[in-house]
Amino acid sequence: MTAADGYRDVAVAAGVAAALAVAARQYFVARRAAQEIQQLQSSLAREQQKRGADRAGRIRAEQQLKQLHLQLAAAAAGSRGLQQHEPAELHLQGQHAANGACEGAGSSNGAAAAAAAAAKVPELSVFPFTAIGTLKSCFTSRTGTPRQPHLVPAARAVLRLAPGIPPTCLHGLQQFSHCWVLYVFHENTDLAKLLAARAGSSSSSSKHALHSAGIKSHVKVPRLNGGKMGVLATRTPHRPVPIGLSTAQVIEVDAAAGVLVLGGVDIVDCSPVLDVKPYVPFSDALPGATAPDWVAAEAGDEPLALSGVDISAAAAQQLAAAWRAARRSALCPSAQHFMQLVEQVLARDIRSLHQRKNVFPVHASGQQQQQQQQAAAQGQAAGDSASVSNSNSSSSSSSSSSLASAAAGGAGSGSSSTQGRYVVGLDGVCVSYDVCSESGRVLVRGACAAS
Repeated sequence: MTAADGYRDVAVAAGVAAALAVAARQYFVARRAAQEIQQLQSSLAREQQKRGADRAGRIRAEQQLKQLHLQLAAAAAGSRGLQQHEPAELHLQGQHAANGACEGAGSSNGAAAAAAAAAKVPELSVFPFTAIGTLKSCFTSRTGTPRQPHLVPAARAVLRLAPGIPPTCLHGLQQFSHCWVLYVFHENTDLAKLLAARAGSSSSSSKHALHSAGIKSHVKVPRLNGGKMGVLATRTPHRPVPIGLSTAQVIEVDAAAGVLVLGGVDIVDCSPVLDVKPYVPFSDALPGATAPDWVAAEAGDEPLALSGVDISAAAAQQLAAAWRAARRSALCPSAQHFMQLVEQVLARDIRSLHQRKNVFPVHASGQQQQQQQQAAAQGQAAGDSASVSNSNSSSSSSSSSSLASAAAGGAGSGSSSTQGRYVVGLDGVCVSYDVCSESGRVLVRGACAAS
């Protein structure tokens, strides 16, 4: 072997050794990187698990804190019964729960504090809701307001959204033919007593306070001719929670002005509206639904059925003249539409049970008819409170009294002998009429613009 061969072998061996050293170094670097990656992945998994637990705890704390805020808001809205539960201590506990939930989100301390403070508050019975608007209806009082929606297709009402509600909330509602309207029976004669009883009662005595406020379990149903049913099995406005629910036809939607025009309503004028929802036929219409015979469209022994409505030429002239006098505030687009409204309202017996059972002869002296008319209108509220209507309408004795005063002051241009015994206010017009007990027909006597 020559010297050159020796040098070459040495060079090859050195190259191999260097390559092995580089490979070994790369191996150890890769191994160390893999270990670091594994450690980072394990750390990431632990952090994700911790964050998930923190998020779940934070959500629980936020939910409990939200419930506590609702309860405190309800208490501030007028539930005086909370005064018996140490409000100062409750306020401090509420702040402590809020601080614990915010500072230690996800921790058990914040959730426990919120839960402990919420347990100190009585069961939530008052929600601080406000109306989204007020409904202007063609039915100026409970008298004459239909007992169900769509019984009077010519009925009109206009909802104007409150200033705090964006008008564009109505955008898209024009694509639906009908909608649901949720509102308050604000003219119930027992509403003030009910609210006072709820505000002044504690959790232990609320049952007795509400009972003393006149909350009864049964009411007299007009279509049962005085028969009683449970309150929650009827649509009487005199309910434990006086909220009405009606469907209405969407006539016009002005999303820019926040105005909604409805048709076929059974809601009294100035009713506060809580919500409006679109009517969805595939889910809201139930073909297989059943109901008792007494709520059918036309029951066999319908006590509210009448043979028809007769409007003489003179009465028609008075109706048209009275509507034109009240046209500025009227909701009907024409006098002909108003005539349809009168006919549809009077097509069913809108008298109370007391009035139906105490029928006097239609033909009587002028003085007798005037006295009967005033007594009928002024006694409408008393008769209806004894025979609560199965309807989505409110009761009002003051409105009935005003109708009696307007009609007694001169229903139409004729003498008192042309006045009917009964009075109903429709679209700003007082309409007087009689019901013939023999033929079962309604006789429209005259009309005048409501004062």
